[in-house]
Amino acid sequence: MPVSLRRFLGALAGNRRAATLCAIAYLAFFSVYLSERPVYDWDVLAYMAVALRIEGVPAARIHDKTYDLLRSSIPHAWVDNLSGNFNPEAIAVDPSPQWMGDIGLRQDWAAHSDSFAAQLPFFSVKPLYPALMALGNSIGLSLIESGLIVSAISYFLIGVIFYAWFLERMPPFVALGAMALLILNPWLVPLARVIGPDILSIAFVLGGAYFAIKGRPVTSAIIFVLSITARPENILYAGIFLFYLGIVQSLSLLWTGVFLVLALAVYKGISTIGNNYGWKTLFYFVFVNRSARPGVAAPPIGIHSLLAAYLGRLDRIIFGGGESPVFALVGFGVLCLKLGVDSLTESIKDKYTQLVLVATVAAIARMILLPTEAYRGLLPSYMLVTVAFLNVCASACTQLRAAKRAVPP
Repeated sequence: MPVSLRRFLGALAGNRRAATLCAIAYLAFFSVYLSERPVYDWDVLAYMAVALRIEGVPAARIHDKTYDLLRSSIPHAWVDNLSGNFNPEAIAVDPSPQWMGDIGLRQDWAAHSDSFAAQLPFFSVKPLYPALMALGNSIGLSLIESGLIVSAISYFLIGVIFYAWFLERMPPFVALGAMALLILNPWLVPLARVIGPDILSIAFVLGGAYFAIKGRPVTSAIIFVLSITARPENILYAGIFLFYLGIVQSLSLLWTGVFLVLALAVYKGISTIGNNYGWKTLFYFVFVNRSARPGVAAPPIGIHSLLAAYLGRLDRIIFGGGESPVFALVGFGVLCLKLGVDSLTESIKDKYTQLVLVATVAAIARMILLPTEAYRGLLPSYMLVTVAFLNVCASACTQLRAAKRAVPP
């Protein structure tokens, strides 16, 4: 390669302003693109209903108003799908076996307001997303539009976090390339196309982890506490990262305790306000008898039911969806790269090795708590492990180049 061309490419790769403008344009394009091609699952009805409740709509009107708004906001085929109407159009938009199995439930929820209302506590314990939907509705947007905008903004922010993270050890345009590919991964993109708090929750967790690794422990702790309002199980990520910050002494013992108490208070508060059914009812409804009435106390769960639920999920993760072995290999790669370049002591002290270990603990804790929604529930850990891997690769390349320059010709 001619020297002049090499210098030009080197200068271009190091131009942070140009790379940042390209990153913003890229993320804006795909955020809008995905929001314009939404996929609707049944949860959209529940979050619309919770948003209407936040707006002050009487409980007796929420069911009918939710379905009326749905009919006026999305294509008719999707309305039939979400209402359990068995016809070719409804099947065409979602031919999955899960939809076929839920037809009876969707028909029941569409026809009976009491059955519909019984589902809402599963969703009202995630108040931030429907609150933002209600806010958008108050300024003239429909609830559907508001939800898609929140998802699009969350997706955009995740890309910004990736890009900022990669800039630490990569040239700007290399960081742009890594972000551009990672943001389009097949586990993250589907969440940007639906109305629901998963994508918002992931943005919170990644943001909190970013500031933890960047040496901003108080900012990290605040973000993790707030993340519980997006999904209550984020108390696991909050607790684990707060303990991590306390162990590495980024946070004092006093502040670690203060933020842990705050996290518990937020969790208890939204559980109380949202009429949370509790873990036992959720577990029974999801794994044992999905057609059961959630408002009725769940019967005792035997050891056989527990084992069947966990083993069934384990089989699906390893041999079904298959995402966990992929990201486990990525995390293993981080450890191998660090041990191949640094000593064991230096590897353990590396913040990205620590990030892999913390993300692994969080993933295991999440699976023990509720072994469902494998890729959605574990996606924050998957993304953290991938970020660590890319940063460790970049660091290893830098060390190898430095070693090569140090060798006399």
